[in-house]
Amino acid sequence: MTLEVAREDLDGYVRTEVAPSVRVTPDGVYIGVNAHFQLSRADDERGNGYQAARVVADNWDTTRRLERDLIQQVLEVT
Repeated sequence: MTLEVAREDLDGYVRTEVAPSVRVTPDGVYIGVNAHFQLSRADDERGNGYQAARVVADNWDTTRRLERDLIQQVLEVT
């Protein structure tokens, strides 16, 4: 199952994927979280390395916390 939700705080989305694990058998669960930050603009201006580094630095802790919270929620219902 894949769920993608637009972010309200930044331009981007969070995609969470839950699937059977191919590494942990027989009852393993794979949980993937992709917090995507959109650097490109509608006027075809592409983001650069400095902007990407700033986004990572500014959002690392909150994004990791979001990832841990999502994984914990999935594990609680499985």
